[in-house]
Amino acid sequence: MFMRANIFIICFLAAIASMATCVARHIKQAEIVSVQLDKVRVSVDPRIELLSAIQVLSDEYGSSPLVTRFAHDYKQHMLEYFLPFKHHAAVQQFDRLVNKGFTFARPVTAMLLLDYMFNVDENLQFSPDILTDQYSETEVKQFLVLVKQFAQEAQFAEFYQSEQGLYRELVNQSASQIKGNSQIADLEVFYGTDKRSYNIVLAPNFHDGGFGPSIFTRDGGEHVYSVNGPTAMTKQRPDFGSSARTLELVNHEFSHSFLRTVFNEYKARINSSATLLAPIQQAMKKQGYGNWFSVLNEHVVRGVTTYIAYQQGKEQGDKALQYEKSRSYIYIEQVLHSLNNYQQQRAKYSTFNEYFATLLAEIEILANNTST
Repeated sequence: MFMRANIFIICFLAAIASMATCVARHIKQAEIVSVQLDKVRVSVDPRIELLSAIQVLSDEYGSSPLVTRFAHDYKQHMLEYFLPFKHHAAVQQFDRLVNKGFTFARPVTAMLLLDYMFNVDENLQFSPDILTDQYSETEVKQFLVLVKQFAQEAQFAEFYQSEQGLYRELVNQSASQIKGNSQIADLEVFYGTDKRSYNIVLAPNFHDGGFGPSIFTRDGGEHVYSVNGPTAMTKQRPDFGSSARTLELVNHEFSHSFLRTVFNEYKARINSSATLLAPIQQAMKKQGYGNWFSVLNEHVVRGVTTYIAYQQGKEQGDKALQYEKSRSYIYIEQVLHSLNNYQQQRAKYSTFNEYFATLLAEIEILANNTST
């Protein structure tokens, strides 16, 4: 009897150990679908797809414009697979944070602090860009702990593995669009600096557009991302668009990273020209930009992408300029003029960061002239 009890206990413990090993093995062996092209890595990132699963389940976020409007098969697969976990604590915590402003690039940036086992990577710095004044770093980290629990309990790794055929198709298509393009080199030359890594992440359930977060290492390195959503649906599959669309979007999102540090450095001074916001405030608010700091940032980013378009030809440049003006970026011609001045004075300004105070002075003159 005693021996039977011992055998039962041993078998029970072995079964528990086996289940724990299975969970860990699933996470460890989840293959990340990616292609490395020189300095650029193109992938469907499991951390972002895990976030997508929580977002599509969210009552607060699932029907927002930040989730794809396309009813493609992949979105339906994700909903069906994870629906039993709609009331998981991770989804509930996400909803609470969304109500406090945890939207747009903030949850994306938070997820990129995780490693591929969904643990917080201690080699990375927590970014203040994740926060608003409505919630704390502690609340975000609580969410990240719950995210790992969600991944384990919902067997996220199995879902990711089951969709690898689609992921490879999407990654290979996007990689072929940028292969041989000098895009990164051109951006590095324009800004006069470089980054530790460049990452294009395809997010099938994100909105038609992108996010451009930066992740900083504790030794000062910066990993930059262009996290892109599909622009169409083709044969019930997400479609990330043409080569021109991919390159323009990536230039846009990477430019956010190149500009992030200098904008934060001049934040107080930027706000001194905030009177320029008034004529376009409502139009900018509809696009998600609620203050002058973010609106000026968008003007400069879009000025850079328009400048790059002009380098490809006058027709491309004129088309880009008219598009931005149609979106109410009414100061973009002044920004573009300043960017041309910057390029003509590269012997004096080796980096855009060195020139930025000059651009800002021109914006301040415009604000003074407008208010008088």
